Amino acid sequence: MDGYGKRILVVDEDADRRALLEAQLELEGYAVQTACDGVAGADEMRKRHVEAVIADGHLPGSIELPAPSGLFNESGGSELP
Repeated sequence: MDGYGKRILVVDEDADRRALLEAQLELEGYAVQTACDGVAGADEMRKRHVEAVIADGHLPGSIELPAPSGLFNESGGSELP
């Protein structure tokens, strides 16, 4: 339950893969939002604060997703494990 309460956005066009990731992350205590493409993913990020995004690199309708605030520390390195 390390992820308790932290919100992750999963963006993937494959519904089965989204469901699998969502189930696994919820078991770890994360609050999970999902989206089926880059446009929907960006829309979710505008609506809700997320700590991390897991996205397929070849999404249909792909746009550049903004990085969640606080994703990088001042030295440029990731704060995520």
